[in-house]
Amino acid sequence: TPALGEKAAQCVEAACKAAKKAGVTISCDLNFRSKLWTSEQAIQVMTPLMKYVDVCIGNEEDAEKTLGIKNEANVDAGLTDADCYEQTFIQLHQRFGFRIVASTLRESISATHNGWKALLYDGEKFYRSKHYDICPIVDRVGAGDSFSAGLIHGQAYHTGRREPDVGGRSLIIGSRERKRTGAKVTTSKFNYHTTMRRVRARPCCMQFIIYGKI
Repeated sequence: TPALGEKAAQCVEAACKAAKKAGVTISCDLNFRSKLWTSEQAIQVMTPLMKYVDVCIGNEEDAEKTLGIKNEANVDAGLTDADCYEQTFIQLHQRFGFRIVASTLRESISATHNGWKALLYDGEKFYRSKHYDICPIVDRVGAGDSFSAGLIHGQAYHTGRREPDVGGRSLIIGSRERKRTGAKVTTSKFNYHTTMRRVRARPCCMQFIIYGKI
């Protein structure tokens, strides 16, 4: 993640340039972490890197604090609306040219009970998955990463599928992770494995993932 410092940001940029030259797909989970940097710092560093990104993953709060794209949702209070996301996704696509913009939409009912759905924009259409009611939640750690893993796998190995199929399958993977401790996603062709202690706040995570067939 570029948030770790100047050298990390330079390393990410170099990797992105090499990937683009080789025709490899790049995804970025905006995933703002206030323990690592301020919004101003994030916008300054992340904005120039977006020209390399094909698949952007992040909610409305991430879009605002990482890229300065403002919205009407209140993520902290659990007040979110799919229509607001659609406008944010369109802004992200128009400004940066992302091929895919995706996110989960969480309905916070209680600490152990959430509603969940996936949202995806492909530059032409805005897709919404079916709604999943998750109760009880055993461990929230890794659910977003698992969603990203499912989305990346779908983009890398199921290019013939419609975007709603890819987004929906990704959400199913993420939903399952909320009902187990830790996070582990395994498919026949793609492994995305995260193991971490169960802590209140996770300040650091991978933002850029480079994948595909060279």
